[in-house]
Amino acid sequence: MAMPVGCVLSLAWNNPYTRDEAPLALTLWAVTIIDPGVERHEACAWMRQACPDQRPGDGYSPTWQPPARPIRRLSAEAKGRIRRSRLRRRLRTKLPLLADQLYTQELGRRAGYFAGEDIALPAEPAAAAGRR
Repeated sequence: MAMPVGCVLSLAWNNPYTRDEAPLALTLWAVTIIDPGVERHEACAWMRQACPDQRPGDGYSPTWQPPARPIRRLSAEAKGRIRRSRLRRRLRTKLPLLADQLYTQELGRRAGYFAGEDIALPAEPAAAAGRR
């Protein structure tokens, strides 16, 4: 998987003292630079020439953002290995004498979870939620 390159330049609302009174258009201008060789100082110099005029104190400021990294998903085997190691560490910390016995019991009780499967939690009935 290739890493994204470049950066995002924008002229955006950046006044921390006026959250409720922020204008509807929070970003006035934005551009994505795809060139991997562009450094931050070069991009900011280019932005001063290309972006719309702004006045000091109007609440907008130029911003530079690196590209977002892609989300890395773990494989089922890796999830299972991490879950098992965390369970073992938790049990050894809290109950060192019974850790091995409780570890095998928990692996038998929730084998799918510790194999790395994504198991959704059961929804709570509405009646039980209302009693709380």
